[in-house]
Amino acid sequence: MKEKFKTMGKIESLSALRQEDIDRLGEIERTREELLQSRNVPEEVKEILCQMDVKVKVSEVEAFLESRSREREMIAEERNGKKVRIGREWTTVFEDNEEKLSWDIVAHQFREQGQTMVDISFMRSDGLEIQPGGEPVEGKVRFGDKDRFMPIEKFKALKNTKENYLEAIKNISSDDKKKKEKARVYLKELHEKHPNSEWVLRVLRHLNGVATKKVTGILGRDPYFVETLHVVKTMEKFIRLMNRQRERGQGVVIIQGDAGTGKNKIVDHLAYLTRRPVFRFTCSAGKDEQDLKYLLEYDSKRGTYRINSTVVEALETPGAILEFDEINTLKPEVAKILNSLFDHDRALFLGEDKEVVKAANEVVLVGLQNPQHYMGVKPLAETIKSRARIMEITYPPFEKEDKTSHEPKQYRSDEAMILRQYVANLKELDLKDFQLLWDNVVNDKSDPLAADFLTADRKERIEDLKEIVDMANKIREAYRAYYEGKSDDPIKFVFSLRESIEAASELDDIELTDKEKEQGITRAKKAVQEVILPKIPIGEERTYLSTLITEL
Repeated sequence: MKEKFKTMGKIESLSALRQEDIDRLGEIERTREELLQSRNVPEEVKEILCQMDVKVKVSEVEAFLESRSREREMIAEERNGKKVRIGREWTTVFEDNEEKLSWDIVAHQFREQGQTMVDISFMRSDGLEIQPGGEPVEGKVRFGDKDRFMPIEKFKALKNTKENYLEAIKNISSDDKKKKEKARVYLKELHEKHPNSEWVLRVLRHLNGVATKKVTGILGRDPYFVETLHVVKTMEKFIRLMNRQRERGQGVVIIQGDAGTGKNKIVDHLAYLTRRPVFRFTCSAGKDEQDLKYLLEYDSKRGTYRINSTVVEALETPGAILEFDEINTLKPEVAKILNSLFDHDRALFLGEDKEVVKAANEVVLVGLQNPQHYMGVKPLAETIKSRARIMEITYPPFEKEDKTSHEPKQYRSDEAMILRQYVANLKELDLKDFQLLWDNVVNDKSDPLAADFLTADRKERIEDLKEIVDMANKIREAYRAYYEGKSDDPIKFVFSLRESIEAASELDDIELTDKEKEQGITRAKKAVQEVILPKIPIGEERTYLSTLITEL
């Protein structure tokens, strides 16, 4: 026994401890107290028992477990800004999101009076094109519309001088007298040779000097996105799967969930946190192979021409998140083209063009789809499924799962925290204060701190939000039961987070008539009715939903 208690004097590692360990330590502490009180225990053993700091260890373990539990609820950034932690998963913040830009001269040919002419413009490497010309500035015309047009021979001669011109401009400021003089002579001759078109080179030099970089498509933070516990846990799993894809250099992460569960929002928020540009390709049964490769544009002078598709543009952008929305709707023959992209090749082969587009550094591939077991949902192509990791996203949970039979039912605030932003007297509350009021009003947990800002109006609105979320979950359950073939009740309308938000937004403007009050219609019920019933055609489903809302 002496040796056994000595081994309890030190906890080697907190990282492996669980809640059960606290219970065991508590049992040891109770045993220790009993032994200290016993007359049958030798004094030398009691000395060892007195040296044990089990209570301190219990407190130490409790503090650690509480801290680790809080980690699961948090999103934090490393001090140097190079990493972000979502729950317990870390990922890097992408830094190489500046695309180097350059300008060049382009010319569109046309025929005029039997001569081939060109129309001059300037094109940036990201596809932006500008044409010279315009109104006089301060009475002076640097160049006008007519100066854009020149014979093709003159344009070719001018373009061939571009590199020499830039070199001469550089040397005109040189300390080397020979270089400086040579540059001066060259520029003078160039001006004499091209008196009306040298401006093209000057403009090109100016453009390349003032616009050389841009940040590529970084999303800002959605001010209404709330990092609830449910959101953090969902993103934690997404990060884990995304990190594996990055490390292995293959695969695609597919997020599966009902409409309005926030699939796009999760991707967008991750992109914001990690400073990655997002490119969305909307899939459908009507998309063909060419849609993955290019788009067709039309211009009156150039005619029909190709530009890169969203997919190609994303693959050529370092750090991009390429999102295939409703990926399951692609035709099998189109989905098959993505095999090499989702494999270790990490490349898109452009068929008859014999062109290969390899994914740039740190490109991440994501797919979105509705649940596969629902009636009417097209199954995901097997070629994609075998290369994918699929994770499910659900609506925010409402009823707590850890309740016991003798305790009152407890409700989570995840969805209500999102809705509070759309209610006048709740939107100023931070997450901590709202949780305090929610527990006080909904979960019947009294806290003296809540009394400081729990007004009658706030109490009423929190009860309204609880009722909206309750109705939303009941309708979602009916929707799932119908689409899973477990019920014949025709609920084809999904009560998404968008509808919850709209219903919460209506609360401050709802007025109830005496008749509605007599019928048991509450402010929350009327708000839900006004939001969802007009979206459903008159018929069996609308009648059923109206009755369901009224009777809830």
